[in-house]
Amino acid sequence: TFRVWLFRIARNALSNERRRARRHPTEPLDDALAIAATDDPAQEVVTRDLVARAWTAIERLPADRRRALTLRFVEELSTREIGQVMGRSEGAVRVLVHRALHSVAEQMDGSRPARPSRSS
Repeated sequence: TFRVWLFRIARNALSNERRRARRHPTEPLDDALAIAATDDPAQEVVTRDLVARAWTAIERLPADRRRALTLRFVEELSTREIGQVMGRSEGAVRVLVHRALHSVAEQMDGSRPARPSRSS
């Protein structure tokens, strides 16, 4: 489909840009971690730390998991569309996303919020 074709072009452009950026590194912008202003500076520090740790964990993922996660949550593609872009089945995409989320949660050292008890 047109959308899949367009994402392949975007993926290739992004890959080219990443290669160029590796050859000519630049200082990251403060806007990369832009977070809504809060009245509580301590909470803003905590939030910024969590965001930074999450992105670090995502960057450490294997390329296919990172790509699936990005397409799902940043580009908001469906599993079917991700499968078309990546040349994988929908089931394989669901597994990649699940494993990516699990890996990110593990790397963040328990920074996930606790699940509410179902016994209440």
